[in-house]
Amino acid sequence: MCPPRNHPRLQLRSYLGDDRHLVAVSQRSNRQKSDQDVTTWIVPDNPAQRCRYLSDHVAVKLAWELSVDPAEQAAMRSIAEECPDTDVTVNSVS
Repeated sequence: MCPPRNHPRLQLRSYLGDDRHLVAVSQRSNRQKSDQDVTTWIVPDNPAQRCRYLSDHVAVKLAWELSVDPAEQAAMRSIAEECPDTDVTVNSVS
């Protein structure tokens, strides 16, 4: 996810330091994902990690009031159907 452009510098610093952006992955996974969003990339072959990734992704989008285009929303809904017991916790960023 790209940092929000309309937030003051202090909030931008907080956005970049948000722990939900910092998930340890293999070099191979990092290269595969690159800058893709959920419409073109999702954690492969691991349903538990896929649900965690989606939960973190949605929480960050909501907390930082980031936009979601129709294709991304459809992809998130599709993935969410695989994760009926996954909670999304949104922390305030104010």
